[in-house]
Amino acid sequence: MLAKQKGTIALSSTNRKKVKDELSPELRHLVNKRLSLNILIQGAASHAHLSSHHSVKEKLDAIDPELVDLYDKAIAGATLAYWDV
Repeated sequence: MLAKQKGTIALSSTNRKKVKDELSPELRHLVNKRLSLNILIQGAASHAHLSSHHSVKEKLDAIDPELVDLYDKAIAGATLAYWDV
């Protein structure tokens, strides 16, 4: 069953396989291309978030030399929590 939600279409789990099987090869290619681009963009955003504090390392070191290491540990924990959800 299809349900419209704010301009998108949500599929019930029972109809996902049926819709997937009905996609034309050209549309399937476009969907896969879009999914790949979304994954690349998410990875780039995640990387920027994980490493942005290194761009101001000198300023952070002036405040406290342990800050960069503490940020690394905090971000590692946040990343684990993000992917664990």
